[in-house]
Amino acid sequence: MIQEHSDEQLLSLIARALEEADPVPAEVLEMAKAAPALADLDTELARLVHDSGLGLAAVRGSGTGRVLNFESTGTDVVVVVNGLDGVPVLDGQLVPAQDANVELLRNGTVLQETRTDSLGRFHFADLPGGPLRLRVRAANILTASFEI
Repeated sequence: MIQEHSDEQLLSLIARALEEADPVPAEVLEMAKAAPALADLDTELARLVHDSGLGLAAVRGSGTGRVLNFESTGTDVVVVVNGLDGVPVLDGQLVPAQDANVELLRNGTVLQETRTDSLGRFHFADLPGGPLRLRVRAANILTASFEI
């Protein structure tokens, strides 16, 4: 009598047989685990060329805000961080203007995401305190970290 197996059971039997006959080398498994971290290697790190807030009070205080200018090949990212009513907001612009997806990151995790307008401008509200980065997808740019 032939024993009936579910699709999942058959796939499990096949996987076990293949693993026994030709196991995946340990170094291939390690490379596969590291692959997500390498996905952004073609992203250019934009260099911070100006920070108006160096040596000044934090953004959450009063004042005109903090201007950051990140420079990369072909595209600059200009950012102004203001504390409106104690809540930091970020207004930015890509120079030259371009249509792009812009992400606000902390430790590689996307916190907020937006698109630029026709002038290359973008906006993030309710910024969390601490180190942040911007990633500009169309231009493959990742800014250096900056503190809020």
